[in-house]
Amino acid sequence: SADAITMDASGNVTFRANATCSGTASGFGGGKILQVVNTIKTDTFSGQSISNALVDITGLTLSITPSSSSNKILIEFDVCMGSNNGCRNGLLLSRSIGGGSYEVVTRANADGSRIRVTTIGSAANQYTPQYQSFSKLDSPNTTSAITYKIQAWAESNCYFKINNIYTSSDSTGYGLGCSSITAKEVSV
Repeated sequence: SADAITMDASGNVTFRANATCSGTASGFGGGKILQVVNTIKTDTFSGQSISNALVDITGLTLSITPSSSSNKILIEFDVCMGSNNGCRNGLLLSRSIGGGSYEVVTRANADGSRIRVTTIGSAANQYTPQYQSFSKLDSPNTTSAITYKIQAWAESNCYFKINNIYTSSDSTGYGLGCSSITAKEVSV
């Protein structure tokens, strides 16, 4: 009500203490976060990138359904990855709209024979994991369910581990990590 909210000449809004306010704010333009979906992967995963093939990472997917086709999706990931000593590796972010085939969200431009992924890294040694992080404001232009997934690559025939170092042991001298993927619907 008018006695609960006041606005001064500079446009600053003040809520009166102990006032009961309800309803939805409107007229503030785009950029509001409408929903957030988050997946945390706490278990480990191992794979091999045979002939440079991409490997789906089990448990690092999520689905979000936008409320408007004009809204955008802020998609972010942070993945703990270890691999063979000196092996180059990377991650690729893809999406499926409405259960259709997966398409790459974004990756590096073509340049010769190099593998094109979303993020790249390299194992300093088999005892040191790394975190690869990325964020993108995606424009899927849909109100259908969108499924995002992360795939791993390690240079030809190298092995990799998610949430673990490559050479690990059941000892308090070794640790495990967590990985995550988050999607936020952003109004336009």
